[in-house]
Amino acid sequence: GSFMKGMRLLVSATIILIALSGCARSIDTDVKKPIENVDVKADEKTTQITENNSEKDDMTDDFETMAFVTAVVNEERAFSIELEDNETAKAFYKKLKEDELIIVFEKTRGNSTMCYLPWNLPFDDKDITVQCGDIMLHGGNQLQIFYGENEGTQTKIGRINDDEDSIKEFFGRDEEVTVRFFLEWTE
Repeated sequence: GSFMKGMRLLVSATIILIALSGCARSIDTDVKKPIENVDVKADEKTTQITENNSEKDDMTDDFETMAFVTAVVNEERAFSIELEDNETAKAFYKKLKEDELIIVFEKTRGNSTMCYLPWNLPFDDKDITVQCGDIMLHGGNQLQIFYGENEGTQTKIGRINDDEDSIKEFFGRDEEVTVRFFLEWTE
């Protein structure tokens, strides 16, 4: 009697432990971790990024699935932003992970609104044709949001996921617009 009762208790405890350890593993794989393996080093002219971890694929997966960037214009309208998979966008993401960015954009002459960032980002400017909704960086700290097609030498950071009319309405205004960038975490 007591031997069989002890065996049943041992088997039951083992099954419970196995089930719980399986749950713990599935929880760990579902938790997204923010980018922690990018080291940003700044000097006066440019910013360079160096990888300090060989888990680059993990960083890219976390970067794409952990959070999405939101831009709110004049506290009136929120826009979702899809970031590029490049070093510039990753550095921008890392800055937003530290704190939201509230910045004033001024209208330019070329279908865009622009501002100067309070910090430099790494850049790889190339001749490019930009489309409505593109978010571009020029020279490390000049950020532009395009509400029409244009050409220039810039680095693409991302793209606003919305219709052209809404982008033109909010970013194509003649007056300055205040934009608040921040990360929204997925669950």
